[in-house]
Amino acid sequence: YALMDQLQEDDPTRDTSALQRAQESAAAAEQVLQQGDLSEAERQQEEAERNLREAAEELAEEEEAYQELREEELLFQIAEEVAQLLEAHQVEMLATLEVDRDRESSARPSRAQRLRMRRISREEEALGVRAGEIREALLEEGSAVFGSLVDGIQTDLTRIARELGEQGNYQSGPRIQALQQDVEEALSWLLEALNEEKERRQEEEEEEEEQQDQEESEQQEGTTENRLVPDAAELRLLRRMERDVLDAV
Repeated sequence: YALMDQLQEDDPTRDTSALQRAQESAAAAEQVLQQGDLSEAERQQEEAERNLREAAEELAEEEEAYQELREEELLFQIAEEVAQLLEAHQVEMLATLEVDRDRESSARPSRAQRLRMRRISREEEALGVRAGEIREALLEEGSAVFGSLVDGIQTDLTRIARELGEQGNYQSGPRIQALQQDVEEALSWLLEALNEEKERRQEEEEEEEEQQDQEESEQQEGTTENRLVPDAAELRLLRRMERDVLDAV
């Protein structure tokens, strides 16, 4: 009974009827065994074992459903973080362009311009830290390609922050702007890939709802992927990255 109590304590809505039936059958088997009725005790024991198997299967199904829900929630959260990161970076891109237009390329920026560039530098550095958190989350979920892309984004943001500030002698010209554009493009790719995966999962859920009576098909679909981002999604992003490198060459 301790197991059933613990399960209900963890989740009061959990259905523990199969486990309860197994415990009742086991108790009945022990009682009739003490009374000397071996055949009835054996029957009750078999009933208890059958109910235990059913309970184990139900728990496995619930665990799988919970894992899928957790991954889906994490996917939506990461996609939202990437969208916010992209939007914030674009704001700093515009600010960098405006500062660069206001200053003469060969001249040292004015005090007001240096203050603006330090602020942009701090913001880009903070975005790099956020990118690092996203990278860790993706790598923990086994998304190596996505994680590698975000690693490059974090590296570029750190470099941009350094070059924009005093350490980089307040650079704001075409090279820095090109680096910012690279970050913007990579974030756009990542966001597009994450949104495509979200849509794929939503379509898959709709198909599963339409085919609830086809138990065998549902079981196969439920075991095809057990990762935040499947191999197919990472492969599509990798091919896109390779095409961009070839185009650049």
